[in-house]
Amino acid sequence: MLDMIIRGGSVIDGSGAPARLADVGIRDGRIAAIGTITEAAREEIDATGLTVAPGFVDVHTHYDAQAFWDRTLSPSCYHGVTTVIAGNCGFSIAPLNGKPEDSEYLMRMLARVEGMPLESLREGVPWNWRSFGDYLDALDGKLAINAGFMVGHSALRRHVMGARAVGSHATGAEIAAMQELLRESIAAGGLGFSSTVSPTHNDADGKPVPSRRGALQPVGGEMIQCAAHHGSRQHAGETADSPAGPQRRRARQYADPRLKVLLARRDGSSTHRGAQETGKARAGRDEHGDLRQRSGSLLRLREEQARAASGRARSACTA
Repeated sequence: MLDMIIRGGSVIDGSGAPARLADVGIRDGRIAAIGTITEAAREEIDATGLTVAPGFVDVHTHYDAQAFWDRTLSPSCYHGVTTVIAGNCGFSIAPLNGKPEDSEYLMRMLARVEGMPLESLREGVPWNWRSFGDYLDALDGKLAINAGFMVGHSALRRHVMGARAVGSHATGAEIAAMQELLRESIAAGGLGFSSTVSPTHNDADGKPVPSRRGALQPVGGEMIQCAAHHGSRQHAGETADSPAGPQRRRARQYADPRLKVLLARRDGSSTHRGAQETGKARAGRDEHGDLRQRSGSLLRLREEQARAASGRARSACTA
């Protein structure tokens, strides 16, 4: 028996094929059948007149703080987005070093750069974690859609350099400390390293955000050294993250099972964070496979589909 059948919808499966009327059967959180389904199911949804399609992946969001006061991550959830990547542009809110003035700096920086209300950042976010893993633990099991978080350059800089993060070059020892902190953060579940060189990114005092100073160091300097180990995503010209090397992380189920916002996706994914198993690991945590590998495959599939669609468009123009 199937867990659910979505009946009679116009199915667009993401392969580039034309839409077709079909039923979609779901078992154990995965799509088990597409077509005319006669098998019984515990639950049925009538999708007549509706479109049934894979969710969209939004690779550039800033839900890092909003996730604490809006577990649905709206408005993305209203527009077919089922996976979001946050922590972009170097603006993560973890790790923290425990110093109130440094947390306050990140808070005010987000309010300026991303237009987030300062009152919401102060009242809606606990700011009580230290490591990146602690931050992810605070969100564990509470979000309605898939989410992954980058480790931000500005947060790393402020953690290591304090007030010197704005306007000063990092010493060799400080770069090494940032690299180690980045390694720890990615091992705890961060998806990669993000930074920014955008001239519009200024902090609450109107000064360039910390990562912009790091980007100005000579070739082979801070940003390149940090990014070299794990791949980077900059604000402009984003690139896919490089694999984490021999230290393979398993995915961790991350969504609140009570929030049945998502039904299923063809790749069988649920909301995850990449993570190494720790003493706090729950049974079955690693059964979903490697999030980084799956995300890379999904992005490559999207690129192949885009190229195929472009080729079809050119053929139609020349026909």
